Amino acid sequence: MVFTSNVCILGSVSSILVAITNRNFNKNAIRHKQNFSQYFPTIIVDSGSTEQPDEFDVKMGNVFYTGLWNASVRQALERKAEWLLFVASDIEIEDYKTLCDRAQLATEDSGIGLYSPSIAEGSRCALGANFTQNSGGYREVKMLEGFFFLVRTSIVARQYPIDPKINKHGWGIDVITAEVSKNLGYKNVVDDQVSIFHPKSLVVDLKFKQQSEIQKCVYLPVFRRYGNTPPNKWTVNYVFYALHVFYFRICARCKKCLRGVFM
Repeated sequence: MVFTSNVCILGSVSSILVAITNRNFNKNAIRHKQNFSQYFPTIIVDSGSTEQPDEFDVKMGNVFYTGLWNASVRQALERKAEWLLFVASDIEIEDYKTLCDRAQLATEDSGIGLYSPSIAEGSRCALGANFTQNSGGYREVKMLEGFFFLVRTSIVARQYPIDPKINKHGWGIDVITAEVSKNLGYKNVVDDQVSIFHPKSLVVDLKFKQQSEIQKCVYLPVFRRYGNTPPNKWTVNYVFYALHVFYFRICARCKKCLRGVFM
């Protein structure tokens, strides 16, 4: 692991640290850093990209989602940032200024623990409630997607570190983060005044009505529980995602189960 010191901080000291997490979306990552760093301290955390430009601040081998999450939280804790803005480098953003203004505004609300802009229609997103709606502002939801979120560092500090040997791909981390935020008395909100786009990857085109009975038994309780509408398309990952959510709800009181499955 290599740490470099070229972190760009412009303007006054901010309570938000932006961590751009990257693997082989280098141009996007650098563009995100150039834009976010006009408003907040910003770093690029890289997971074994083929090329690693000088703009990258934390360079590691391929550590997958959990390793990127751990490194981002560690940087926020070491820098004593009150908030961590976790950004996957493949995200597309049109209006950085509005996004940063709204994120800063969210940090000034003592009732918010977890924040995200809404997700634009056509994006890859498992949670229907995260898609853009006509609320005109903050909208409380049960869960937020794990590819872009602003969270109080004190919330993720309760989960850190997560053992990558047990949970390399980060299954359930976003579920637990939302649950911890809720249990601490905070709201998890989506902001319909600003949106981001998450490009789709290879998907398996399975209509919900064509899924097996066992899939229906898992998906319906999960998404009804969280007030979300099942999307029309699923990646294979969503099967495991829903199973983890389902298991998490059953074993929420069992710390040993949580650490064994998720951490």
